[in-house]
Amino acid sequence: CDWSSDVCSSDLTSGSKPATITFAPGQKTVEFQVSMLDDTAVEPVERLTVSLAANSAYDISGSDGSSWVTLYDNDLPKVRVEAIDAVASEGGRDFGTFLISRTGPLDAPLKVNYNQFGTALHGSDYAALTGEVTIAAGQRSAVVMIQPIDNDAGEPTEYVSLILPDFSDQYDVD
Repeated sequence: CDWSSDVCSSDLTSGSKPATITFAPGQKTVEFQVSMLDDTAVEPVERLTVSLAANSAYDISGSDGSSWVTLYDNDLPKVRVEAIDAVASEGGRDFGTFLISRTGPLDAPLKVNYNQFGTALHGSDYAALTGEVTIAAGQRSAVVMIQPIDNDAGEPTEYVSLILPDFSDQYDVD
């Protein structure tokens, strides 16, 4: 067999790539298993192609000489949140900024949910937030802006924090 693939050799268990497959007399098919390592690396969809090598002992007919298996990773991307501008103020254009970032493949958008809490009141001390942000395909991160509302109330310093709840089947929280 000729093995070609976008699967890294480190993805296969040792001994799971047979170099030779033997057909018994009269046998038309042979099944074999290729075992993948269950690692923690977040990887894109991969394709493993197996092609029959030319040999004078047999004839390879057309496209029947190769086939492939599509492999899907069972590891989810990891997301995290951090305050990249932790100071905001009323009456100006000084917004607070949280960065939501991800690991793993960038080929698709990733919607991340968040909850906010703190002494600042959602919708009255700062502009209402949606509770979700989408990290666009091709991007590693997206921002959530905290826009203070100038409410003329004499208030002490307040704070708002974001937390990423751990209930998604699309990602894990780092």
